[in-house]
Amino acid sequence: MKVCDDQTPVRVTVKGVALHEVNSFKYLEAMFNSDARCDEDVHNRLSMATERLGKLGPLWRRQVISSGIKARLIQALVWLLMSYRSEAWTLNQEVRGNIKAFEMHINRKSIQIQYTDRVTNDAVLKIMGQQRKLLAHVNLSRHANWLTSAILYAMPL
Repeated sequence: MKVCDDQTPVRVTVKGVALHEVNSFKYLEAMFNSDARCDEDVHNRLSMATERLGKLGPLWRRQVISSGIKARLIQALVWLLMSYRSEAWTLNQEVRGNIKAFEMHINRKSIQIQYTDRVTNDAVLKIMGQQRKLLAHVNLSRHANWLTSAILYAMPL
């Protein structure tokens, strides 16, 4: 697989055997494809985080846990799973929208407000005592990893 605008096939042989060219592959839980888009990887991460959120259902139904504590649990247990390897993502408008929608979905789920209850996203955030932070968290992790790599590269051995 090669990632560039030139679509001519790559011919690779090992010991006289031609290798099959692929358009995508999974490596260390991240999807890589020939057009360098991350949509499939983001979708997989959102699916895994949604599954984790579902497993925590009994926790969200507990009335004795405050919404502030639930928000911190979401950040610790769900956000980290969702944003793993996000430094490799290309954040186009569609991906940003998916991340924002996912954040509101998990906030609603944690305080048991359905979309059919017709409660606005701003009202949900107010009940949670939160602001939208997930997209900023993803952006920060992308830049922090780049900065760490740059610092490590510049350090003498």
